[in-house]
Amino acid sequence: MNTIVVGNPKSKHTIMSGESAEVKEKIYMDLNVIVCLPRELIVKIISKVDTRSLSIIRTVDCYWQQLIDDNHLKARVFYSDCHPRVDKPNRQKVVDRYHSSTRQWIKTFSDKGAKLVEKLDMMLGSKFFPERLFLSIAKILVKAEIFLCKESTTISHLDKLIDASFSHYGSHLVTVSCDGIAKIHELVDEKWQEKAIIRHDKGISCAKFSPDENHFVTSSNDGSVQIWELVGRQWQQKTIIQYSDNVSSVSFSLNGKYLITTSKDTTAKIHELVDGKWQENTIIEHSGGIIRAKFSPTGNHLVTTSYDKTAQIWELADDKKWQRKIVIQHSNWVVDACFSPNGNYLATASFDKSAQVWRLVKKQWQPNTILYHSKGILAANFSPNGNHLVTASSDKTAKIWGFVDGQWKKKAIIKHDRWINCANFSPDENHLVTASNDTTAQIWGLVHGQWKKKVIIEHNGIIESANFSLDGNHLVTASYDKTAQIWGLVRGQWEKKGIITHDDWIRCASFSLDGTHILTTSCDKTTKIWALKSQ
Repeated sequence: MNTIVVGNPKSKHTIMSGESAEVKEKIYMDLNVIVCLPRELIVKIISKVDTRSLSIIRTVDCYWQQLIDDNHLKARVFYSDCHPRVDKPNRQKVVDRYHSSTRQWIKTFSDKGAKLVEKLDMMLGSKFFPERLFLSIAKILVKAEIFLCKESTTISHLDKLIDASFSHYGSHLVTVSCDGIAKIHELVDEKWQEKAIIRHDKGISCAKFSPDENHFVTSSNDGSVQIWELVGRQWQQKTIIQYSDNVSSVSFSLNGKYLITTSKDTTAKIHELVDGKWQENTIIEHSGGIIRAKFSPTGNHLVTTSYDKTAQIWELADDKKWQRKIVIQHSNWVVDACFSPNGNYLATASFDKSAQVWRLVKKQWQPNTILYHSKGILAANFSPNGNHLVTASSDKTAKIWGFVDGQWKKKAIIKHDRWINCANFSPDENHLVTASNDTTAQIWGLVHGQWKKKVIIEHNGIIESANFSLDGNHLVTASYDKTAQIWGLVRGQWEKKGIITHDDWIRCASFSLDGTHILTTSCDKTTKIWALKSQ
């Protein structure tokens, strides 16, 4: 009798010819543990089996393959890599989006779209349908070497557009204009319908959806913040927060329960959602105007940065009030700050040419590393898994730092001829893009632990933004030359796959959650949504 020991050696579970269904089910569960191991360990396990019978190993492999198919492990890992700050997708929202637009988009994307839709329709009842859907879309997008960009919707304002963005699951979008108006649109029956118009007396500085898409907030130079709630299918104004000066930033916690708003009047206000109502929880004070505030991914800390040359870290106490934990001192304005994905590190960026990294040790924040540039640092961002950090400076460089032996060490210097406007990691951390006023963007890749320049993207005007798709395989740049360029990985190399044009500067461009559409915002007073098609 041939025998292979699997799972926990102490349990002595075996695979044998003619075994019962109950035993097979137990072995199936043991394999569920093994299949999640690194490949090297799996190879070692197979090499140590009691019998080298090819037929038995083939049987084991059959169980393994069935396990992978049934539990969609590959799709789950893919989704986890692309959405590192989201525990799991909201299944119903993804299914609704699939029925309202994604299904039709897949059908018309290429000549193979109809067959893919048939397969996806059969998976609709699966617990892991969202993961399988995103993986399937990523595969067909990667295989397309050229994109045809079809304009599907145009949203117009009376003045220049400042910004536009999708809600997290893509069922809503917001456009913001210099005319002091924000418009919310909803995707209904494959068409974007205007659902609400939000008005301020002066320009809108920021507009954001809550992570669950049920709330929306705008801030303005008129000193007010408006909070709106989705009730049924209609947006209703719920709360107005007043300041004595311009409102500089707004930010929701990841669970959507807290909202922090900041102002140049030196205060920030934290509001908490209690029994469906937003209630003031804590007021934060600086001695100078507050530039921005961010919650940690864990939601129990937040940071504020200010013109008073300090950053403050606050913690959510047991009584549900926010308490100041530490004040970080710089010698010039602190313009940016960010938490690592696990919430254990914080980096501050200052015009004093330094970025300070602090570490949370036994519930206490302690200084860890100081990073330097030759001029003021404009921004700092951790990579999605927290292994790298990028700083962008007015010295025309961006520096990539890696975590080595408990400290942050310089890994690469990216040089531009003029100011760098953004520096973003891809969701899988394999690439980084910088966009500059020198009319170029650079993509760098992580190769065997070393950062290498992969390609230089050229425009005929300033590049204001560069954003990866959530699968990390595509990138879109927005430029003052009135174009947006789409780049993608083709057989391991970055190549231009499409171009979008407007009648005036394009301020920003971004992908939808599933990567099927691109949103561009232009000074020609329009925001446009483009559906990607295979040539």
